[in-house]
Amino acid sequence: MQKYLVYFSLMIIFISCASMSDSNKAIQTNISFKSGLSANKTWDDSLTFKRTSWFQRAKMTQDVFWGEVPSSSPFRQWLASSKDLVESRCAQFYLAISYSNDLKGNSLGVVKSAIEQQGLTQMSLASFKAALRGHPAFINFNLENHKIMGYCLPRGKEAIKSIYVEFPGFTRAKIN
Repeated sequence: MQKYLVYFSLMIIFISCASMSDSNKAIQTNISFKSGLSANKTWDDSLTFKRTSWFQRAKMTQDVFWGEVPSSSPFRQWLASSKDLVESRCAQFYLAISYSNDLKGNSLGVVKSAIEQQGLTQMSLASFKAALRGHPAFINFNLENHKIMGYCLPRGKEAIKSIYVEFPGFTRAKIN
């Protein structure tokens, strides 16, 4: 009887370890914010993001939207007073919309560090944040707990390469 109990216990441990490896996943999709409005001007362009979401079992633990806002994009109108600064300093301009259920905020620091390692600098975007938070897609995706950050690739810097983010217990994920 003890032999079967030991055998059964080892099987339970093996099965639980096997299921644990499948419990932490990073899932990637593309998300578009379609159309926009600024100062009574409307447009039909899309602002597209690569979304990477990290799940521990069924619970989302981190979420990052990454996308470029090209110089030709009408969404740049949302920069308002920052638009001239972005256009004079940045060869490319990016947005990161990030979430973490980490109460200490360490996970957002991991994302920021990975982005800044590519030579990007963070920029303040008060008017852009307000406009983006009012967009129907932002509301429909329930992003109210997400943090919006703008990143500038300074003129004269080499184009960014792959941005990888790695959280403990998850495989490394390319967010761009």
